[in-house]
Amino acid sequence: MLALRDDSKPVNVWWFYAPGVTPANNSVADQAALQAALTYAASFVNGRAVYIPKGIYLVSNSLVIGSNCHVFGDGAGETVLRGAAGAYA
Repeated sequence: MLALRDDSKPVNVWWFYAPGVTPANNSVADQAALQAALTYAASFVNGRAVYIPKGIYLVSNSLVIGSNCHVFGDGAGETVLRGAAGAYA
């Protein structure tokens, strides 16, 4: 699902085209979209909140969250960040 960018609201990971809907996601696409959203939010002087919608997002590396940002989702078990197979071996 594509979310339209609206800078009056928290930064939405879907603005950066992360699949994040089923367990069979592409870890490269999820990683890139999550980090792009975090980097974009940190680029504002006072930072921004980053919203990660319901879904399973595969990450293969550490995510860098700016000290001026916070991250939230749709709740435990709804928004899941999961290490990609073999990513942290």
